[in-house]
Amino acid sequence: MPGTKPTKGELARMKVMQEIGKSPTAIARRMSRSHNTILKYLRSEVFTDPDISQMVAQIKEKETADLYLIGGNNRQKNPVAQVSLLRRQAGAKLLM
Repeated sequence: MPGTKPTKGELARMKVMQEIGKSPTAIARRMSRSHNTILKYLRSEVFTDPDISQMVAQIKEKETADLYLIGGNNRQKNPVAQVSLLRRQAGAKLLM
């Protein structure tokens, strides 16, 4: 997507990845964006937008729920829940 501004959803994903410890280079690779573009937006005031803040909170909540589910699956070895989780993760990867 050279030359296009990131959408609010992309900005929210950038912020979440930064907050979980991903480097700007890793974020750039994951989002197929320039390292400099990622740095520019992470340093900007764009994250004060209430819509983006709400998206960040929703993504973090979903990720936390997924981590909780993964932990439960490892303890219980529930194959139905594991398949469901894999499908959710595959869908999430398509969104990113």
